[in-house]
Order: sequence, then C-alpha cells, then structure tokens
Amino acid sequence: MRYRDRAALERLALVQLWHVDGMIPLAGTAAVMASEQAAERKALLAAQRDEMTARARRLERAAAVLTHMLDCHRDRPLDCPVTHAHIDARVDAALAGEELADDFLPPATGTATGIGQRSTAGVGPSGRTVML
Repeated sequence: MRYRDRAALERLALVQLWHVDGMIPLAGTAAVMASEQAAERKALLAAQRDEMTARARRLERAAAVLTHMLDCHRDRPLDCPVTHAHIDARVDAALAGEELADDFLPPATGTATGIGQRSTAGVGPSGRTVML
C-alpha cells in the first residue's frame, strides 16, 4: 500500500478531473497539468471542449441517421425517398470527383437540435410516426 500526502492526492484528483471527468486524453491531461498560466490552460481546455462538441454533433447526426433507417417502413433502403436521394447525391458527387456537400437527412422543421422532425411523415414498423 502506498501512502501519499495531501498535495500528491490533490494532484491525482486533478488528473482524474481532467482525464476521467473531462474525458481529456492522457497527453492532453499532461499538457493541462503542465500549463503554468491560466491563459495557456484555458486554450488547451477550449480546444478539447471544441473537439468534444464537434464529435457530439457527429454522433448526434449518426444517431439520427440510424433512427431514420430503423424507423423507415420501406423494405429496401433505396425505396426510401430520403435514402435514395442521398445515395444519388453521393454517387453523383463521386462521379464528378467532388466532395459530397449535402447531408443525409433533410433540414429539420421546428426543432432546436435539427433532429426528430422531418417534412414528410409515415408510420414505421413499430407503429410510431416516422419522419421521412
């Protein structure tokens, strides 16, 4: 068993705060711990937060795409007008040698997050209303 003084335990608790609670990778945690100035530490934390926020948006979009695919009542994905339009756009972009610019799901109507309500509704296999 190791015995540590209060200062060492506080330092370990800070590592846990940044790495475990803040979900900062170990290298980022080390950089934050090594920062001597508040401005430097804030810049490191802001960069971590911005990356995390961007990842959360990508995950939110991915969840919405999967929810659409789960709720779509079509037997074949390409029979879905939303999926078919996206696949057409993706193939057209590839053939033109361009980056795909549009999103899979159409713009949301009346939601703050952009997920959940779509312009055309149907009924999915679960009996829930499905936005297409």
